[in-house]
Amino acid sequence: MDLEDMFGNWLAAEEKLSSVAVQPARTVDDVAEDDPYRVILFSDIKDFLAYFPRMEDRYTLLSAFLAFCRLPPLLDSNLDGQPHSSWTDPFVRTEALEQRDRFLGYTPGSAVEGVINPSGAAVEVAAEDPSYPEDRDQQTFGSRCFPAAVDTLFGQEKHWFSAFDAWKETYDTERVPVPLQWLVQALQSLALADAGGAGLAEYYLAFASKNKVSGLRKSAKALLKKYPRSLRLYNAYALIEWRSGNSTVASNIFCTALSMSGTFAEADQHDAILLWRTWIWELLQDGLTFVAWQRLLSVADGRILGESELSSSGNLDGTVKTQPAILLKARRVLEAGRDDALSSKRFDHAIHHTDLLALLTYISSSSSLDAALTIYSTTLTALQGKCPAPSLAIELLHQARARLLHHHTTTSRAFRPAVIRATLAGSIAAFPSNTIFLSLYAAAEARHNLLDRVRDTILSPPSSTSTSLIRHIFSIATAVRALPRGAGYTTNSIAAAFERALVAYPHAPGLWKLYLLFSLRHGQHGPTTLALVHRAITACPWAKGLYLFAFRSDVRAPRRELRAVYNVLGEKELRVHVDLRELLDEGYR
Repeated sequence: MDLEDMFGNWLAAEEKLSSVAVQPARTVDDVAEDDPYRVILFSDIKDFLAYFPRMEDRYTLLSAFLAFCRLPPLLDSNLDGQPHSSWTDPFVRTEALEQRDRFLGYTPGSAVEGVINPSGAAVEVAAEDPSYPEDRDQQTFGSRCFPAAVDTLFGQEKHWFSAFDAWKETYDTERVPVPLQWLVQALQSLALADAGGAGLAEYYLAFASKNKVSGLRKSAKALLKKYPRSLRLYNAYALIEWRSGNSTVASNIFCTALSMSGTFAEADQHDAILLWRTWIWELLQDGLTFVAWQRLLSVADGRILGESELSSSGNLDGTVKTQPAILLKARRVLEAGRDDALSSKRFDHAIHHTDLLALLTYISSSSSLDAALTIYSTTLTALQGKCPAPSLAIELLHQARARLLHHHTTTSRAFRPAVIRATLAGSIAAFPSNTIFLSLYAAAEARHNLLDRVRDTILSPPSSTSTSLIRHIFSIATAVRALPRGAGYTTNSIAAAFERALVAYPHAPGLWKLYLLFSLRHGQHGPTTLALVHRAITACPWAKGLYLFAFRSDVRAPRRELRAVYNVLGEKELRVHVDLRELLDEGYR
């Protein structure tokens, strides 16, 4: 080891060995004798093994496993429950500790300003870094907090939010909490073992599709053999083909599954509305409004109607015409389906029907947003009377409405910002930690340079003690993004926002990591940042990443301080892969 920069070399070696040690080892593996902690024996875990007979308990266990892998939880089959508390728990949501330096706009040695990073913040990025895209927007905020339904499980960044994009952005092959190949195989094995039903199988296919896992079509067909009457899996299979650029193949899958569904049991047929909704949205996202309109009118008959049957025509301005009787029939079928699903407490199907009914109204009224929003409001009122707020069902309905708002603002030449703002503000008031609503609101106001409203709505929560950690981090990231443009933000005001957040969440290691990055980003090297490191490790003595921060070259800590931090690592009995005690005892200073 080069003694001229012993601690710098130690930091590089320690981080590399820590990434290797993420995966446990077996007794038959070739493990170095000086690394026995990686070997896991049955006696180490036998006291924690238990049998979970109820599916509800299995979902809880699966969600805990996914949280360990830094992935969003599975949706409960019964949407009248509360959102997963673990998804906002500061001791679970620690991915900020693992974020890349550029999360809050700090890249050591960078030279080019003006790029937008995943958090939406202005960031300096080296010009020679080809891996960093320059067209990121508010949809790519580096921490996700929203229910992962099928539209976000298979979401594409260019069209809508994705439940897995933040995972891909944060972790690469050397930084993953668990190896990607192992995680994919684990999810596939659990799905084939019926550990979580068709919901887990759908989740696995979405995650594998996002990470472009090979052999995915074969896996999808194997799962369809296991769940031959699951329309959710046919829907996932079609989305896999659509994401691969095979929209014709995907459309054939939709057609086949919908025609087959008539032979399924009544309970299985209910998911047909999911296929219609997915198909129609995929067409809209591809700009095929007229084809999407034809599919909307076909829902009432349960089969694809030809253009001659619809007596429709598309106009150059994007409007559509059809016989009033066919339009009325489609509207009544969707309304009846929604009402039946609400009375039967099949809230997911009620949301699908509502969304299609709103799209039908939206397209038939020449993209009138007000008429479509009325549809969502009607269902929202009915839902609030059947399940307590906040519930997953109500949040998913808000997300469906936000998706139409986003589609409207990105495809319409003119719209009323006040309507967008008021609708999103209502969603934020109901679900203040949902990053879809926060991101769309911030992006909409930034588009019109109304950053004061962003500060009032997002950055000034009613009570810091009741504000979630995700909300605090989003607020700070939004302020950092606006900092180069002024808008009333200063480095001092943002530092004060960090301090307020730390009052509410003093033991959140990820928040401390971001504070340290912000400190470095604005030139507070040496004693100032080092004092912050000491505060961080005092508040979070178990978080090894905070200790390692002191050893970074840009912190510029004196050697005696680094030795003191290294000694504290041993005192707290944290895992150290490269032992420097012998060198230190020999008198290295």
